Amino acid sequence: MQHVTYLIKLASSLCNLDCQYCFYADVSSRREIKSHGIMTRQTMEAVIDSIFSDLSTGDQLNIAFQGGEPTLAGQGFFEDWISYTETKDPAVHVNYSIQTNGIVLDDTWVAFLKQNQFLVGLSLDGTKKLHDANRTDHESKATHDRVMQSLDLLKEYDVPTNILTVLTKDMSRQADDVMDFFLKHRLDDIQFIPCLDSLDGNDCSQALTPEDFVVFYDQVMARWLAELRRGHWIHIQLIDAVIELLANGREVICGLKGGCHIQQVVEADGSVYPCDFYVLDEFRMANLTKMRPSLLRQAPAALNFLADQPALADRCKTCSYLTICRGGCKRMRNTIYFSQTEDVCGYQLFLDHHYQTLRTIARQV
Repeated sequence: MQHVTYLIKLASSLCNLDCQYCFYADVSSRREIKSHGIMTRQTMEAVIDSIFSDLSTGDQLNIAFQGGEPTLAGQGFFEDWISYTETKDPAVHVNYSIQTNGIVLDDTWVAFLKQNQFLVGLSLDGTKKLHDANRTDHESKATHDRVMQSLDLLKEYDVPTNILTVLTKDMSRQADDVMDFFLKHRLDDIQFIPCLDSLDGNDCSQALTPEDFVVFYDQVMARWLAELRRGHWIHIQLIDAVIELLANGREVICGLKGGCHIQQVVEADGSVYPCDFYVLDEFRMANLTKMRPSLLRQAPAALNFLADQPALADRCKTCSYLTICRGGCKRMRNTIYFSQTEDVCGYQLFLDHHYQTLRTIARQV
């Protein structure tokens, strides 16, 4: 039985916000075609046909809609996607999720998400001050209040929701405030996404550094453990992933053990790329409307992507955690794992501070 995931960019890089740190705006600006617009009905059907051509009875298919901002495709597009998918093999179990900034969500949208059992990843940078500093619309207007209204709707309709938070330099020094906010609003499924420099290395003022990373997670771990002692497990993606890795050896975050995997990111024209961080012309594997998915991984661009791994830093070769890290995700090397001069590794320091605690918890669970 297969478990297959596709990340679908229905609206390409189009977005109704103008976030200061958007990594996909940086990525798409480096392509010959920055945006492919909204996926056409013809492309949608061809993509679905291709996906199902490699599936059989009992397989699990996970479709994750992302962007840009996927809701810009309109609710009708999602209805068409689901309707057409339902004409395919009914013995393939399909799960849907969506990553959204929440700006357009209303009762109709949220009722649709509930009816079709979507998991929603809602972008929310914690406190109003931190969120509105970076997440504004194209008129430079704040968005925190609008996102909170959408969050209230998702709660009202009991739609499963996790929070996607961009971890910036400023946020790294305000972990207690952020955790206070999440606890106040009973949000206990959170993914902190490190803010990255641009692909060419130009500084983003809010880009995280390894020093910022360990300062933030030291504070978060203190709060996480305090809640755990009260019987409340807050699902913070990195902490959960390290525990899973220590407990079962299973890598649930791409790159956590070093090395890259093919993620099958599908742009609005049907083109497929190996990683959300590298949706670039040189990494275009093929077009899903013209190639069976089983052949994608043998495409030259896929093989080149997998082979293009940076050499281990000298400090990694003697690190106690080499077997459970191996330098980590190459796109986040200078954000989490080590500084340009290799004198600080945020992840190594995090494990130095918390490995024994996490190992004990892993043995218990």
